[in-house]
Parts: sequence; structure tokens; C-alpha cells
Amino acid sequence: MDQQEEKYLIGLAQVYDLTQNHISSLMRYFSSAEEAWHKYRSWGKALYLSAAKVEGLIDARRATNIDAVYQYSRTLGVKITAKTESDYPQNLENIFDAPYFLYYFGELPKEDEFCLTMIGSRKHSDYGRDLAKKTAGELVKIAGATIISGMAEGIDSISHWGALNAGGKTLAVLGNGIDIIYPSFNTNLYEEIKKKGCIISEFPLGYGSLAANFPRRNRLMSALGRGVIVVEAHKGSGVFHTVSYGLDQGKDIFAFPGSVFSGGSYAPHFFIREGTAKPVFTTEDILEEYFDMDFLYRDTKDVSWDFSEYPPEQRKILEALEKGELTFNALLRISQMDAPSLTSLLSLWEVDGLVNKKPGQCFALVNYIDEVENE
Repeated sequence: MDQQEEKYLIGLAQVYDLTQNHISSLMRYFSSAEEAWHKYRSWGKALYLSAAKVEGLIDARRATNIDAVYQYSRTLGVKITAKTESDYPQNLENIFDAPYFLYYFGELPKEDEFCLTMIGSRKHSDYGRDLAKKTAGELVKIAGATIISGMAEGIDSISHWGALNAGGKTLAVLGNGIDIIYPSFNTNLYEEIKKKGCIISEFPLGYGSLAANFPRRNRLMSALGRGVIVVEAHKGSGVFHTVSYGLDQGKDIFAFPGSVFSGGSYAPHFFIREGTAKPVFTTEDILEEYFDMDFLYRDTKDVSWDFSEYPPEQRKILEALEKGELTFNALLRISQMDAPSLTSLLSLWEVDGLVNKKPGQCFALVNYIDEVENE
């Protein structure tokens, strides 16, 4: 897409109350976004809206500084793709209410890329946390999967980190403008996904995180994956929207059972009981729907963690933890760091989802969880 078309698409999206649906209608009527911008007096012919509503949009268009917003997008390095472009994600092309264009950072998924969507509650148990990390990491290591989620607090963020820490790719679908980090404590995650995966949004630059945005985000999350994996979610969770969209889109739905005493088991148990989701107990249960597992394991049995981007002194700690959990004192000896520096580093890794703190001042990599059959 040439820069002029980018500029006018971004400008149209910044017009208050002009939605992606409206932009789709304008693009069907006019030959380009530039023509749609300049021939605003003809918007009434393209949009099925009242005259008063169209006048309101035209007034908002006059108040939009298209040059300033485009320069802002260029400064950020925002990229866009539209339905007319070859890199527009194929899985979005035929869904209901597909966005005419997307803002993105990073690398969009390829047509043949194996993507799976992982979802769950913001509030999670230790079981849900460990399950999300383990599953995302194994999907990456065993099948080279790209993990899709919504970068929300809880299971979403944990799934992203699980994929990144296993050396894989992950894609975050935002429920706000792509220039806004929400929640704000996910800054490190946001930057890592920009570098090693993809962030997409259909919302205008500067658009905040409103409750009405998340069902729209969820329909893209389900559409982008081959299947939807429900890790843990409470009654009333947004996962119900995502699963509903996934079913309409013909996606496979998987759910991990949990404790009957946990509120987070409500959603997966509901989907299993209703026959909506296939109950799964291991990562292999998911992957066998798509692959010959013997073939996969021939190529992945020797896969290890990738710590090459870490400084040597940090890599020494991570490589030690790869062999199993270690006490704080053991890590002090291995790292030869002073206690305050090591404490600070481990705390940062906990926030980033790289390590877990265990009872007895022990630490472990997030995906270093013993298999049940080996206990």
C-alpha cells in the first residue's frame, strides 16, 4: 500500500464516530481512501445514515488534523494492512464484520502459519497460571505454533510469555489503539511481542480500552487461530464471547478441566458439559487433532530453551534453572552476584513471567513443571 493511501485510511479512522464499517462502505463507494477523504460531501450517498449523523461525521472530519496523525503513526513505526493487500490475514477475510484495515507492529501471520488461540480469566489460580505457561511453551516447542491472545491481565499475558520464553512467536490482539499499552504493567510484554511477534488492532490511534471494545477484539482472536483453547475462566468471563465467535467461525474448541471447587473451572466445565468443547488433559491432546504426533516428536525431542539474547551472567542462571528448580543461595553461588542484585533480577523475571518463586525460597523456570506421570 502506498503512503498516500495509508495516510488517508489512518485519517478516516481518526474521524470521531466513523467506524470500520463506515470505512468499508466508503471504500466500496469511492475508488480510494484519498478520494473518500476529499469528497466528504458525498458521504451521505455511501453511508446509510441520517442527514444529521452524516453532518456530524463531516464536522468531525474537519476537526481531524490528518497530517499530524499520520506523522504520529510514522514516528511510532505503525504499519497497516487492508483487505486489498496480500498480507491481510486470510482468516479474517470472510468473518462477519471484518475490519477494513488493521494497524500492526511486527510480522503478520502467514497463510500457512499454525496458530492457536489461548484464552482465560484475568483472575487465575496457580493451576491456571502453570497450565497456561506449560501449554503455550509446549505448543511452541513441539509444533512451532504461534500463540494468539489478547494481552489482558491473567491467562492472556501468561500465554504470551509462555510462548516467548519457549523461543516462539505470539500475536496480541488489542482492545484499544495500538499505541496504548493496557494494562500499563504489560509494557515489557508489549515491547517483547513487538520485537518477536505481532501486535494488531482495528481501533484508531489513541482509542482507549472501553468495555464495548473487547467483544470486537475477541472475534478477531478466535478467527486468527485454528482452534481456541480455554484454560481457566469464571462465570461471566469474556471467554464466552470468544468461544461463541469461534463456533460461528467453525473453529475447534478445547477446554482443560479443573477442580470442581474452583470458580475458574466454571467456563471449561460448562463448554465440556454442553458438548461445545473437547476436553483435553495434555498439549498432545490438542496437537493430535492436527498432526501425526510421532512425526512431530522426531523433530522436537531435543528442543531446548533459547537464552541467547540474555547477557552471559544472566544466561548462566537461566541455564542452571533449565535443569530444575534451585534455591536462592544456590543461585547466589552460581551467579556470583550480590544478594540485592539477584533479588532484583529474579523479581523482574517473575513479573515478566520467566520464573516462578516456589516455597522455601526456590525458583524455577515457568515451564519447568513435572509431568504427572513422572511423579
